[in-house]
Amino acid sequence: MATANYVLIDGKAYSLYHPIAQRHIAQQHSASIHKQSPRLANQAKGSVPDSLPAVLGCFKGDCSGQTRSLLNKTEARWRDVLIGRGYGPVWEMAIRLKLAHHTTFLPDFAVMRTNRLTFYEVKGGFIREDAWIKLKLAAHLYPEFDFVMAQWTDMGWVETEIPK
Repeated sequence: MATANYVLIDGKAYSLYHPIAQRHIAQQHSASIHKQSPRLANQAKGSVPDSLPAVLGCFKGDCSGQTRSLLNKTEARWRDVLIGRGYGPVWEMAIRLKLAHHTTFLPDFAVMRTNRLTFYEVKGGFIREDAWIKLKLAAHLYPEFDFVMAQWTDMGWVETEIPK
């Protein structure tokens, strides 16, 4: 039995690994979950910060019963900065973005900032080229989100907004 390696969206065929196809499949899956579970559907009617935990489930560093954080010291310092800014819930390593086949990007933090989901990637003094490339590619593939690189230097925190 042959399997289809593509999906039709608005009359166009997309590879299953294409970001547009991935988003479409995720939306279809989310819609089917909401039909099956009225509790999730009711939670999703609320604001985005209230509904994200219900949809995504247990996050790294935010699960009850977890004994230690998965953050390094630099990331923990940046988490304290985000909490101090009062953006609301700060999700740690909660959302994995698919960039290409066998290539994903897991931002360190996600927060709601000015009614948009903003992803923060935290780095120390040295940033490897592959980290920059993944961050720029994610910003290009997902223009509906904001991406920020937060880097700890001798002078303190340096925030760099990543252009779309």
